Amino acid sequence: MDNAIIEYYNSYDEAGRLFRNYSHQIEWLTTIHYFDKLIPPASTIFDGCAGTGNYAFRLAKQGHHVAASDIVPHNVDIMREEQQKNSILFVRDSNFRWLIEKLAVKFWLNSELFFLLCGFLGVLF
Repeated sequence: MDNAIIEYYNSYDEAGRLFRNYSHQIEWLTTIHYFDKLIPPASTIFDGCAGTGNYAFRLAKQGHHVAASDIVPHNVDIMREEQQKNSILFVRDSNFRWLIEKLAVKFWLNSELFFLLCGFLGVLF
């Protein structure tokens, strides 16, 4: 990955982005509204561009089976610190293929619903 991107996100407050002001809170509230409306209880979810995990932790606290990661190692470190208090599986991007295969097998064998979240949610707002 481009070092300029990593350097940018190393100094960016991704954890507080969704709560910084009313315009960012609209993104959070709207996204959560649709998650609650569309994702059935106890779903299997992979958040592949989780940032610092705001959505992933929220979904896990609701009882979903969530795996999350981000391409920025600093963000993964923040999620791992928070993981101490939550039961979410986190991996670095080098393990994405393994994780996707594992979740895909679980989905097909158990006929569970599987959701893949991508990092474009913020862009939509």
